[in-house]
Amino acid sequence: MIKSLVGGIVAATAFVMLNSSALAEPEIVTGPSAEPDCFAPWAADTQFFKFPKKEGPYRVALANGYIANTWRIQMVQTAKAYAAQPEVAAKLKEFKVVSTGADFGDQQLHRFRL
Repeated sequence: MIKSLVGGIVAATAFVMLNSSALAEPEIVTGPSAEPDCFAPWAADTQFFKFPKKEGPYRVALANGYIANTWRIQMVQTAKAYAAQPEVAAKLKEFKVVSTGADFGDQQLHRFRL
């Protein structure tokens, strides 16, 4: 459950970064600053990038491609509960959860609606 929640948060963060900081030049850094034991480089020459911080409020989306088991449902509910906390909600302009199912075409359609 934790891995899927972290994966969802990472995916959402990547989505925000790609859509908001795509024009900013990243800084190359020595490695991940948070929980480095959780991140294994692809290869010895893998580079880590750090993008400039963007000021909020933020738009965050959790794209869930499959919801047929309980841990996925729990992941979505946990993400919604986290985003609803007053101290977190104050930093969000928008929070979306999109569950597309196993239909690849539907996943691609929702990708452009986020």
